[in-house]
Amino acid sequence: MSEVVTYAEQVSNLAKAIQEKADAIRNMEKARHDWTRPEGISLYIGQHMHVVRKDGVNPRLAGVQREALSYIDSRLLTLRGELEGLRFRLVGLGRQA
Repeated sequence: MSEVVTYAEQVSNLAKAIQEKADAIRNMEKARHDWTRPEGISLYIGQHMHVVRKDGVNPRLAGVQREALSYIDSRLLTLRGELEGLRFRLVGLGRQA
């Protein structure tokens, strides 16, 4: 027997999913900023500490930074696409009502 979900529950579920995706995007954007901010910072990768210069990178960390930014950018694109899909579903649900 399938469970019937009311319109209000569908809207609520979509709104929660949209909020979760928006939060995930905000967190990824913060992570990206942390990898590119201009001030000097220390990063622990494994058990090793790397000090990042004012220009944002040191020679040993350049590859790690590139990989991290590549992953973050890819994940941001995916999350933004998922968010647009949820918004589209919400608009479609509104048209049905």
